[in-house]
Amino acid sequence: MQAKEKLESRLKELPTEQLVQLLMIATKGNPRLRKELLVLTAETKELVSSVKRTITSLHKLDGSMKRLSSGTISAKVRDAISAIARIADSSADDAFELLCSLITTEGHIHEQVDDSSGFITGAFRGALTKRAQSIVLRCKNEKVLLASLLVACKHDEFGSVLDFIDAVAPSLPEGVVRKVIDDIVTREPQVQSQDRFAYDSNVGMHKRFLVALGEVDEYVSLSKRTTGLHVSDHLTIAQMYCDQDATSLLESEFLNIVMSAPVPDIQSIALLVKYGFISEMSNVLASMSRPNSLDYYALSMVAVELMYRGSWLGATSAFRLLVEDILHHSRTGAYPLGASYLGQLRSLSGMVEAWGSMLPHEVYMLKLRERHILKTSFWKYVVKK
Repeated sequence: MQAKEKLESRLKELPTEQLVQLLMIATKGNPRLRKELLVLTAETKELVSSVKRTITSLHKLDGSMKRLSSGTISAKVRDAISAIARIADSSADDAFELLCSLITTEGHIHEQVDDSSGFITGAFRGALTKRAQSIVLRCKNEKVLLASLLVACKHDEFGSVLDFIDAVAPSLPEGVVRKVIDDIVTREPQVQSQDRFAYDSNVGMHKRFLVALGEVDEYVSLSKRTTGLHVSDHLTIAQMYCDQDATSLLESEFLNIVMSAPVPDIQSIALLVKYGFISEMSNVLASMSRPNSLDYYALSMVAVELMYRGSWLGATSAFRLLVEDILHHSRTGAYPLGASYLGQLRSLSGMVEAWGSMLPHEVYMLKLRERHILKTSFWKYVVKK
């Protein structure tokens, strides 16, 4: 029996009083453990009161007198989220209401605390959003849901509310979503600008709720009269079409937009490849020059998908873009990966029957080596292959 299992077995046999004494000794000098035990043993009413006190204290933070630690404050937020998760075990509606109240503290916290570490943002956009997704599924009271959402969706300075909406809106009753939208559209713009396309978080929230409803036409109309249609909007619209009927992509402008863009969006290409636009996206990749920034993960997935679907030229174009970006930016940490991409290119070259406008593999390799001959540490990895 392992030492851990042996200890667990023996602790189970201890009388309650002895176990309590051991726990009290363990909590000495360990405030974190003491706090966790208090949360675990608290009644729901105690937890609700505790979370409310925490929310009030976060609203009253004052960083003008002394420097506040983002680590300490983010831990306080995470502790509140953990307590709310416990509350959800007995009352999901109360828990959701508290989460919506907690998210309203973020703006004031950022005003008072330097969050260059990203700890506070991570607590709100990560831990809180994840917990909300599981709690909303258990909520039964639509009045509480609506009232809580109206509190959470008053404004969104840091994008956390948009993530929150993405997490909970698909699980909300349609009637609740539409009432929240009705409230949003009656509000004054949150930005005062002569530019009608200036960002307004009310518009951002409105758009996210429309995504949850699958209202493609409304989304397009709202975008055109407010922010304008950007690449991210076209990608969202395309995903909404796919959720309903992938063939609707043919009726949208999305394909033409991606194919005619000066620098095509890699995620958009990935989506179109997924839904069968293989030859079109292979042509887009073949004509692409190396962009200033590259979504490595998305493009590598595109390369693998094109290989799987037998588009050797398309996969070759994707792998070449990856290699050239690594070398151009001298990403030494990625040199082994770049060398493996060259191995893929060598394998693919044997399957290509006609290169068309693309350089054959041998010619491409000669020119690549000429351009980057001084990057000897990279070529050492290639030799090893």
